[in-house]
Amino acid sequence: MDAIDWGEDGSARKSLDSALRLADEWAVNLQPHIRPSAVQIEYHRPLPSGRDFVGFVDWEGTVDGAKVIGDNKTGKRRMASDKVDRELQPFAYGYLLDGPILFAYARAIDTGRNVSSEFVYTGRSREDAAWYGEILAGVERGFETGTFPANPGSFLCGRNCPYLERCMPHRTINGTQKA
Repeated sequence: MDAIDWGEDGSARKSLDSALRLADEWAVNLQPHIRPSAVQIEYHRPLPSGRDFVGFVDWEGTVDGAKVIGDNKTGKRRMASDKVDRELQPFAYGYLLDGPILFAYARAIDTGRNVSSEFVYTGRSREDAAWYGEILAGVERGFETGTFPANPGSFLCGRNCPYLERCMPHRTINGTQKA
């Protein structure tokens, strides 16, 4: 171990220790609930332009009997429920699979004081998949024109944005539901 440069402040050692704690948390409290039917699945879906949209799913299977598309994550705090509903990754997988999905983040969390874990679920409908397809079409148009659509996962859009009416999450403006 003397050959390893742990850095002046020991931050490399702290990172390694955290990774080991997170791996243990995963093995003890998340993995026993997951029954994967496949791991590291590569999906392709042709876009209207002929480009190939590619996504890699960490795993598919069941968690406590529910069929899910799963993604492994680590973090320093729990994931807010409103954040998971805005995440674009589940939209992308719904688009790739061309239909509704139940998506699960399997998260090991190290706050620095405590280690914990959670499954955070979100669903995506066929309409969500179609909406994501519209976003991809806008990005493709951006490749051609140099003008790209606003990030739908952000609240930084303004009323003058030409994409405001199509924005997510959940078609809201300033946090209030549109009729």
